[in-house]
Amino acid sequence: MQNSTNLIQDNYGYIDQGNSGTGLFRVNQQDISRFIDLQLTASQKIADRHELKAGVSWVSNNYQQPDRKIFSGNPVGQNSDLISLSYGGNNLIRQYLDVNGKNYLSAFAEYKVRLDNKNNRKSYPVELSLGYDGFMDRRSISYRFIYSVYNINSNLADRTVVINPDTLQTVFDQSAQKWHILLQRRLYFGI
Repeated sequence: MQNSTNLIQDNYGYIDQGNSGTGLFRVNQQDISRFIDLQLTASQKIADRHELKAGVSWVSNNYQQPDRKIFSGNPVGQNSDLISLSYGGNNLIRQYLDVNGKNYLSAFAEYKVRLDNKNNRKSYPVELSLGYDGFMDRRSISYRFIYSVYNINSNLADRTVVINPDTLQTVFDQSAQKWHILLQRRLYFGI
């Protein structure tokens, strides 16, 4: 099974306790999920008093957010198509997440024996079960942040830019090329 969703969500509200007016906070992300699950169970009655049960399950799960962008800024004048954004802080963040559940295996086995003689309901009053179950999980996780840091050697006026929230990538690229901002990367891995 595979699922993919895209989300662009705009939220308007106050930033910094309302001192700078109403602000825009936008999240733009894609989620991709791939899931495979296989299961097999069996039971076998051996004579009247003995029974065996067994089962195994294998799952492969992969979840990704290949590019999640978060930014915030303040609308410029009456034109809601433009916002003023200051580099640094939490104003521009890009995230990449990959959770790869390579193998999740689980299995069980059970042996059941019925003791004593059958009662009035034609069932054995005592049943003794002995079983085992276990699992193994193998996964890897990687998480990467890219965020903006204002270049302190740059002109203070270049710290704030006016952008169209729908076409912002070129402005960010130009700011990075002119060294107005530095894009910092942080990688996190887990097993």
